[in-house]
Amino acid sequence: MSGPAAQRGFTLAGAVFLLTVIATLGVYTASVGVVAHDTVRLSVAGERAHFAAHAGLEWAIHDVVANGAAGLGCGGAAVSFTLTGGALADHDVSIACTASAVTEGARSYTVYTLTAIGSRGTPGDADHASRTLVATVTD
Repeated sequence: MSGPAAQRGFTLAGAVFLLTVIATLGVYTASVGVVAHDTVRLSVAGERAHFAAHAGLEWAIHDVVANGAAGLGCGGAAVSFTLTGGALADHDVSIACTASAVTEGARSYTVYTLTAIGSRGTPGDADHASRTLVATVTD
């Protein structure tokens, strides 16, 4: 058997191979697209958590400068609240404060260490993001 009758099966094998390669490339392209989408989504969530922590830190700095240790209750329990507006809605902020008295020669002052944590979601969830910022302020 030579000629056209023997070559019929060869064309079918080539077509199956080509379809397999094209399907594999399609699956790969789709998975890369999903990974890229998730990467962007998590990056945005991390940035929002960072800005939530930054907003809390700015509030804490203002409160410490205006009210001293009494404002945040430095050394006590952390102050926690949930942001309600804009892109940072539903982000939780927790601020801890420690105060240290310092004396240099005849000058005495207080050094406040402020730690702000901005987060959204529950640890372990796919959408959880958390960022921590620390600042040192003196009166």
